[in-house]
Amino acid sequence: MKKIIILGVHNSGSTLLAAMMHFLRINFGLAPTRGKYGFSYESPQVPMVMQHCIQFGMPIDWTQMDLCKEPLTSLIHEFFQTWEPLDSAVKHPFLCAGLTVVEDELLRELTFINCNRPLANSIEGAIQAYPKRAEAMADYQTALHEGKEKILTRAKKLDCTIYEWNYDQLTTETCGAKVRQLQQFLDVPVRPEYVEKAISLYNEQQHHFGL
Repeated sequence: MKKIIILGVHNSGSTLLAAMMHFLRINFGLAPTRGKYGFSYESPQVPMVMQHCIQFGMPIDWTQMDLCKEPLTSLIHEFFQTWEPLDSAVKHPFLCAGLTVVEDELLRELTFINCNRPLANSIEGAIQAYPKRAEAMADYQTALHEGKEKILTRAKKLDCTIYEWNYDQLTTETCGAKVRQLQQFLDVPVRPEYVEKAISLYNEQQHHFGL
């Protein structure tokens, strides 16, 4: 069964993507938690593991990142072992930093979906969503992005499967085709009505966090 990691900084379209994947029968573990901006599908254990190295909107302490290596590796292994019979995924922006320190042995097992929305757009959207943290947001998002690129470079060398997903390429006209392409990539048997539900999540006039 597929072990999928969603790699995306904050406001990269990863939340909408996860919601669509949920309707396409990909398992995210526990029922999604609802926060200020709707369901996030984010693993609550990831920030617990990484709380000493990274906090939302704050600089990443790269010198301490090795402290995350063993517990994060164990966490990811445990998650996929728990849901072994199912196609499953883990999502959290902190993974863009944390996975930089895990061994190739783990990365080689994973499939990645790269939320490749232009960084400037993600920064702008995050500042709009969290205006009180605007001053720190650019450096923080840039650091996450740099970590993500390092992970993807290693994943490519390891011949991992990487699927590219760009939120800004979605429009009312293109969304149906993009979601069906995603479903083909995931290769999961889904009734047509669930594919339509996934497509219906996109609203060109609405910020994806609000879904």
